[in-house]
Amino acid sequence: MRRLTVITVFFLMFLLLVHVLPAPITATDKIDPKIIYEQRCSKCHKHDRGKPTESPEYWTMTVERMSKKRNSEISAAEVELITKYLVENRTKK
Repeated sequence: MRRLTVITVFFLMFLLLVHVLPAPITATDKIDPKIIYEQRCSKCHKHDRGKPTESPEYWTMTVERMSKKRNSEISAAEVELITKYLVENRTKK
């Protein structure tokens, strides 16, 4: 009986985590890149952090590096969206 209770508790915790964690964005989703940037990057960074950078290559390299960090929750499709947003809004003109 006790074993069944422990299994039930773990199952309920799993269900809770599945519903609480944000779902990754897929390539077919139509979503504003700014929203993804704010959701994923604001965990560690302020939205207005730093000065605009010099190049799109910098943002590509940076977002790819950030996506590989533990607990980043940034999918491959989101890397493209976030990079696009940063290139359009945070690159020196």
